[in-house]
Amino acid sequence: MATSEGLQDKFGLNLVYGLQVKLDPLAGTLAGVMAAISSAGGRVGEVNMDDEEDTSIEYDLQVFVANDDHMDKVSAAVAAVDGVTVEEVFDLALESHIGGACEMRSRSPIESNTDLRIVYTPGVARVCKAIEADPALARIYTNIANKVGIATNGTAILGLGDIGPLAGLPVMEGKAAIFWEFAGV
Repeated sequence: MATSEGLQDKFGLNLVYGLQVKLDPLAGTLAGVMAAISSAGGRVGEVNMDDEEDTSIEYDLQVFVANDDHMDKVSAAVAAVDGVTVEEVFDLALESHIGGACEMRSRSPIESNTDLRIVYTPGVARVCKAIEADPALARIYTNIANKVGIATNGTAILGLGDIGPLAGLPVMEGKAAIFWEFAGV
């Protein structure tokens, strides 16, 4: 069975874009869209019907391309198909980073003042005092054993060079997401 990852590796198409198209439902244009993407050297991943009306059908397509210029070429080829309107081209990498690529959340629900008093104050003071008296308890009462620190000064970011720590933050968040997904850290 083919996979999206297999398509990316086989054809060297490592950028993933979303393409939202509106089609004339009577023209059989979905096949034309697929052919246009293929003839422009792109590959199609997932295809989802987004909306259906009497006068049109909208699809969201996952498109694999080599670079930004290649996506422009693919989008132009699709727009040239009769009965097709390109509604939106969106960068899935940018979309996935909206709000950041990772999060920190509580393992214990905080639904009442009692819960807050247990996980925060005043209860947390007892935990802090226990760790102060015996630092080895930090491995029991915190998740220190399951943490890594990821830091950068932004001078050597994934071949982008010196782009600074703020612009390098999405790469650091991506690394954190990888650690979480593959190592549970």
